[in-house]
Amino acid sequence: MERASEIIAATLAACGAALAAYSYWVLGSVPLVALGIGALIVAASIAATYKEAPYSEAARALLEAYAVNVARVLEEFGASLKATYIKGGLVLVPLTNPSPDINGARLEHLISGSRGRYGLVLKAPR
Repeated sequence: MERASEIIAATLAACGAALAAYSYWVLGSVPLVALGIGALIVAASIAATYKEAPYSEAARALLEAYAVNVARVLEEFGASLKATYIKGGLVLVPLTNPSPDINGARLEHLISGSRGRYGLVLKAPR
């Protein structure tokens, strides 16, 4: 796959250079010259792009740590009831047996509720 991107970049660069030169000296067309220069820029961008994600191991470690921390928070608060998906991509995880009122929940706080009916408000993955 690494070789394919190099071939595509070289082909695009050659075609872009040829189009720009032909359009400038033979046709005298400025828009086609701009198109050729644009193809050269795209070719340079393809050639300069990383072949692999440089931080894939770090991103994987961060996601694993995030999942462990969310699990620890849910376990610490004793969340054992089913969560409710609510507007704005949020999840309300009840911490008490009478679930908190969804309409009266303050969604900007991590822990929401009143009068002994509390829940965790978390952002749902998309």
